[in-house]
Amino acid sequence: MIRTLHGSTTDIHTDEPPEMERDDPPAFKATWFTAAVSHMDSIPTPQDTAAVSHTTSDTTSYDTTTMSHIALETQQDTAAVSTVSTPLPVTSLEATPMSQENALVSDLSLPYGEWNSDLVHNTFRPDDATLILNLPRLSPNRDDTLCWHFDKRGFYSVRSGYKMALGLNERTGYSSLQLSSWWHFLWECNVPNKCKIFFWKAFHGWLPTFATLSRCRVDVMDCCILCCAASETITHILWYCQLAVDGWRMLLGEEVLQRISVSDFSDIVMCLCSTINNDLFNLFILGYWRLWTNRNCVIHGSVGWAAANTIWKPPKLDGFKINCYASFRLRSGKAGVSVIIPDYKGTAIVVKSSPVLGCNSVEMLEAQACLVGLQLAIDVGISSVVLESDTDGVIHLLFDHVVPHTKMGAIIRSSLALGASMNLLSIEAIHRGANSVAHNLTDLAFSLDGPVVWLDDLPSDIARLVHLDSISLVCSV
Repeated sequence: MIRTLHGSTTDIHTDEPPEMERDDPPAFKATWFTAAVSHMDSIPTPQDTAAVSHTTSDTTSYDTTTMSHIALETQQDTAAVSTVSTPLPVTSLEATPMSQENALVSDLSLPYGEWNSDLVHNTFRPDDATLILNLPRLSPNRDDTLCWHFDKRGFYSVRSGYKMALGLNERTGYSSLQLSSWWHFLWECNVPNKCKIFFWKAFHGWLPTFATLSRCRVDVMDCCILCCAASETITHILWYCQLAVDGWRMLLGEEVLQRISVSDFSDIVMCLCSTINNDLFNLFILGYWRLWTNRNCVIHGSVGWAAANTIWKPPKLDGFKINCYASFRLRSGKAGVSVIIPDYKGTAIVVKSSPVLGCNSVEMLEAQACLVGLQLAIDVGISSVVLESDTDGVIHLLFDHVVPHTKMGAIIRSSLALGASMNLLSIEAIHRGANSVAHNLTDLAFSLDGPVVWLDDLPSDIARLVHLDSISLVCSV
């Protein structure tokens, strides 16, 4: 039997919110709440994922399989391991519908790796064909891989096996253990894991505020560094501090805010949980995390990214850079990738922008942007390049040559293969401020029906940004 897999979403990549300078905490009043809300635009919700899944859930099963989204399942398959089919090179193709018997993924692709569009459309239903054609180009010379689905990188470890076994025991004895629905609700909240862990610590009173440190006989002055009006407790810094109150008033309104008059942070959280909906509660978790990070910035004197790191820097003489970016819009469910390849003068040699369908993982989307960038460089005959992206996670995987045993691992493997076939000088993570052109190109991708490549005559707004980058380059020299 053959089935379509809709893999679980990976850790959501979110850019770190802008940090504030120590000597100007009041400016944070106007930005922390906006920064927290902006995080929600890069987090696919379970509803968005369900919408993507619904697109293919009613389709007929086929004997052909689609790259990393299709897996073969026999009656002997376990819930833990699946085998991803491998496309093989073919010598001839016809644009007539394929026979379902003994069909392979390789029969749907052309010898140089592109999908055979006519054959895909003639074989599959329109919705399925669109999803297949939006899959990235992958290396045809790839072996099948065993994947461990209980680890986000697909690798088995004793630790992950132990956690899975504990989970099985918990499911069988759930009624006796009576696990709290509150904690299930928290860990299913649609926010980054770092925010969940922070919120869990705050709920238990495990944050190192000045009040907590003072009780532990640490020599500190117990005073809120942001407002200098009260003892710095968890409840104060996250709820009663004037900076926090301004944000919560915008979100809830004065009337609701006045009704929550309890003094313990855990009691405040439980009141909110019973008062507001899930989406609004997600915003509160992000807001709490943003308040705490701002407090740490002020205390430790962090000024965030240096200005020099937010300006695009050119490659060496006669070199090129591949600047990649990917974006996902929460409310519309749209996704897109963009690539710009400038030379050492800052002149755009080639630009590509493309919408992406059927992707419910931001991390996979970012990896796909890097793959598209490397392939574009090869297509236009550029070999000596530096690959840049503002996604640390994907860049680290490429830099360390780590290939997860997941669907994203297939994209990483193909990117590494392309990099080995050209003179890839380096792989670097940059700040989003130094990737503004690619970022704006991705916004353009949302309005496109398919991939578009510009070798000249760039769109006016993109050409203006490229020109501004060139001016910044001249001024910084």
